[in-house]
Amino acid sequence: MHSLFENVAPAMFRHWNGTFFKDGHVDDYVLPVRSWAAIGQLLEKNRENIPADFGRPPIDIHKYSAGLKAEDWSNWVIFYSLPVLHNHLPPR
Repeated sequence: MHSLFENVAPAMFRHWNGTFFKDGHVDDYVLPVRSWAAIGQLLEKNRENIPADFGRPPIDIHKYSAGLKAEDWSNWVIFYSLPVLHNHLPPR
């Protein structure tokens, strides 16, 4: 669990955030800051609607990604990433 959710999930987030490559390489799948702000607001706004069975409610991933634990990354991958990234990632 820790290998996947503390290594792979944060690496994918860094790809989408544009901070994975040190040389500033940017691809078409890097989301702009305004998209991350919209995703963060959506997660924060719906905290009360998330069932308690999912664990700790989601936080703004763009602001607080450095402090996420394995359980938070697990929830991000399993529950939140697909619906919130659906309209933000390019179709390719």
